[in-house]
Amino acid sequence: MDLKNKEKAIQKLERKIGVSEKFFTTIFLSENDWSFIVKLHSFLEAACTELITSALGKSEIGDIISRLEMSNKSQGKIAFIKNLSLLESRTRGYLRKLSEIRNFYVHNVKSIFLSLEQYVESLNAQQIKEFIYQIGYGIKDKFKLKNGKIIEKNDFIKNNPRIAIFISASSVLLEISDQIKLEEVDIKEKEFYKEVAETFITLAKQWGKNKL
Repeated sequence: MDLKNKEKAIQKLERKIGVSEKFFTTIFLSENDWSFIVKLHSFLEAACTELITSALGKSEIGDIISRLEMSNKSQGKIAFIKNLSLLESRTRGYLRKLSEIRNFYVHNVKSIFLSLEQYVESLNAQQIKEFIYQIGYGIKDKFKLKNGKIIEKNDFIKNNPRIAIFISASSVLLEISDQIKLEEVDIKEKEFYKEVAETFITLAKQWGKNKL
């Protein structure tokens, strides 16, 4: 999918969620990383709520689903998504890691002024490895700059965590958008077959009356 179609897909999702067009893009321009993480997590939570309600065909329970925690292992949104087989394992891993980062930021008042680069620096070697793996969900292995310099994926993520998180978030949103589209098609197909069945039953009853 090219960039233009990706933008259109995300804009359709924005409209479905009920936020302004290009809301996702404005998140990247947040004044600090605290605001960026909180806004991005909130938007992805709303997208996950839409995904679950669409899969169940029950838009009326949106308010209930929206109140569920994102990453509660037994009854959170990601648990629902896993059990409904809606998103890939790596996608769910990204969402869990983003929730972890979000919780770190909102539960520690000092973190308001902490950059994502500083956050990464505070991690131990194993935590950095896990961060790169989960956040790198939508990141390609190598980047080539305009000056011809090649940057490896690991270095790119460590040195540009906000950009990396945002790029992977767009991949997650596209997957959610595709899933919602598929679920809507399935619902329409079910409605179609239901109408066909009802029409058939009506005709069969009419035929029976005429026979009598």
